[in-house]
Amino acid sequence: MRVLTTADFGILSLIISFTTIISAIVGLGLRQFLSIHYFHCNTHERATVIQELITIYSIWAMPCMILLAVLYPIISAHIFFNTVPFGIYLLILTNIFFLFFIELYYQILQYEKQAQTLTKLQITVALINTGFTLFFLWIIKTGVFGIVFAQLIGTMYALSVLAQNSFIRFCFEKTLWPKAKRYIQIGLPFIPGIMCSWILASADRWFLGHYGSLHEVGIYSVADLFAQLFNSLVLVPWAGSYLPYIMEQYKNNENHLENIEYKNQQVMWACMVGFTAAVTLLYTAGLPLARTILPPNYYESLNYVLILLYGQIFLLGTYFGSALIQFKKHTHFLATALLIPSVLNVLLNVALIPTFTIYGAAYATLAAYGIYFLIIISFNKSISI
Repeated sequence: MRVLTTADFGILSLIISFTTIISAIVGLGLRQFLSIHYFHCNTHERATVIQELITIYSIWAMPCMILLAVLYPIISAHIFFNTVPFGIYLLILTNIFFLFFIELYYQILQYEKQAQTLTKLQITVALINTGFTLFFLWIIKTGVFGIVFAQLIGTMYALSVLAQNSFIRFCFEKTLWPKAKRYIQIGLPFIPGIMCSWILASADRWFLGHYGSLHEVGIYSVADLFAQLFNSLVLVPWAGSYLPYIMEQYKNNENHLENIEYKNQQVMWACMVGFTAAVTLLYTAGLPLARTILPPNYYESLNYVLILLYGQIFLLGTYFGSALIQFKKHTHFLATALLIPSVLNVLLNVALIPTFTIYGAAYATLAAYGIYFLIIISFNKSISI
């Protein structure tokens, strides 16, 4: 932040959002398919499915990357406002292609409860990213594009670890192709949900860029960093530890699911109330420290932090509420549950941003996450009865 302008930070935010959504779409919902079926397979079946998913993705993703490269002029104009050179765009596509393998590996480590292995690898990748980011920003002074290259270096390191562990294996047996059709049919319904999730989390930036400027995109993105911090400190560890635990509880007590779910929701309400109080107190007490850390031209972002954090607490509640839904394989509901909140978010952005600018984007996100939470809890209760 002390090197980049707020507009540069806005560009970086758009690049990260583009990477997230394209990697999810190109992934065909295959990782979501694995999350549904993993806990219903034995060890041999799990290994076979993983190899098949890797093969299907590789065959599909390569031509997709070529097509995206050809579409650079259109994407550059409408997504990046003509601020990203073609060479950097190719680095972004390379990073997107390899992210699937790394995120799949992380996912399996979570399911297998190998928390130490996962944490060590993630910390190492983070240190590599940070080290090269500082080098490119402060020494070579390459700006936002040096950050993109640093992220790619971290990705390639993680990929080398996967190669050493012989994780990336392919399967070209005749039985793959009938299975591929089934896997994709189950995974594809998750794509609209992924798109809606992206709209909830990131579409605000494009509306701010359209109705305002990259400066406002940058300010909003800095405020959203605190929400991402909550995601990293709370939501990711929850997904890595509590989700496998509660799934095993469901599996081991299939005749008494209502009792397990009752305890699950008790924990959910306690966590939501506790975190609401905690983030309110920490925000109030931490404002002086935040003003010391942030450069003055980013102070404005602190006005929107608490609103975005409350939205993350609603999102935490949906994690608890959707566990039983996921276990019972209500895939079509999980794939479409975000449709109403995402549409609401878009409508609120269009209505509020022209008048209230960043406040409009923040309150639109909070309202959308609140509606999403109510939808998840209502459906959860309907299948628990």
